[in-house]
Amino acid sequence: MKESADRIARFVDDLLHGRRPHRFEATREEAEAMTAAAGLAAARVGADIPEKAALDRIHQKLSEALDESPALDRASCSLMTPIESSTVLATRPPSAGLARCSITG
Repeated sequence: MKESADRIARFVDDLLHGRRPHRFEATREEAEAMTAAAGLAAARVGADIPEKAALDRIHQKLSEALDESPALDRASCSLMTPIESSTVLATRPPSAGLARCSITG
């Protein structure tokens, strides 16, 4: 019983300090306690705000991806009419966009 309480205490401590909890095979009672602890940790004020380091990593990856992709000539972009856009949607994947642009680079 003490070992179980210690494992859950370490799990909760890791959650409270923003660390990834250590993995272990949990009993049903331990899993229920861990689920409740994770729910309480997620309900804390500010728990839904991403950390600056995570945002920096996302920004870096997006910057690298955009640096490798062809540039759009925004001056030559024009919006499509509703009929044109419905035709595009029927023939292209959603990621293809709804504007006509010249690609350079």
